[in-house]
Amino acid sequence: MTDSDRPYPPRLLRERLLAASVRHDGQAPTQHQFDTAGHLLAQACGNDRDQRAITRWLFGAEWIGALADSQILAALDWLQLLELATAEARLVLAAAIAESADSF
Repeated sequence: MTDSDRPYPPRLLRERLLAASVRHDGQAPTQHQFDTAGHLLAQACGNDRDQRAITRWLFGAEWIGALADSQILAALDWLQLLELATAEARLVLAAAIAESADSF
C-alpha cells in the first residue's frame, strides 16, 4: 500500500487489504510478525471493543487470531504507517457503526 492517497475511505481500505491478502496468499507470518500485527492493531484501534468491530468490518473476523495468514500479513502492511492506519481505523469504526445502525 502506498501512502500518497491515504487515509483511504473505509471501502477502499477493505478492497486494498483484500488485494494485499491475495498477494500474500500462500505465505505465513512468523510469530514475531503475528505479535507485531496484533500489537499495532491494538494501538490503531484504541480498545478491545473497537478493535473487534474494526477487524470484523475489514476482515470478517473479530480478532487477529481468527484471520488467515495472508490477512495477517496484509494487516501488517497496512499498520506499518501507524498514524495513517489509526486515522483509517477511526473511519472504519464510523462505517461499522453506521452499517450496524442501518440494520435495525
